[in-house]
Amino acid sequence: MLQKVHCSPLVGHAGRDGTFKILHKTFHVELVERAAADPLPSQITTDTRPGPILIPAAEDEGDQEEYAVEEILAAKNARGRGGGRQVLVKWVGYDTPDWQPLSLFTDTEALDRFEARWGDVRTNNSPASHRKQG
Repeated sequence: MLQKVHCSPLVGHAGRDGTFKILHKTFHVELVERAAADPLPSQITTDTRPGPILIPAAEDEGDQEEYAVEEILAAKNARGRGGGRQVLVKWVGYDTPDWQPLSLFTDTEALDRFEARWGDVRTNNSPASHRKQG
């Protein structure tokens, strides 16, 4: 069986009887667009992930990076050696919260709001543990 490829937008083959049949339509690679121009619903994200705010330090030290905290959601004792206490932090512009050491948030408004609502962060874990008690 002979196969015939054209430079046109159609690809086909010639049969033994001399008839030509169209197999499928083709297109030039320049007509293909990146998926980012037309994402699927699962590919659309609202996670903007803003960069840090640079806080000037002393001349001999570099600038310090600081991220904005939206809310502290929960607290827990970390597992393992030297785990210490951790808090679940929701960052401004980030979709997913993550666990961070409590020591990084000692003088923050977010920690003050958490403690005003749920009590001392060293003894109260989260709203879920608060519901269990009451």
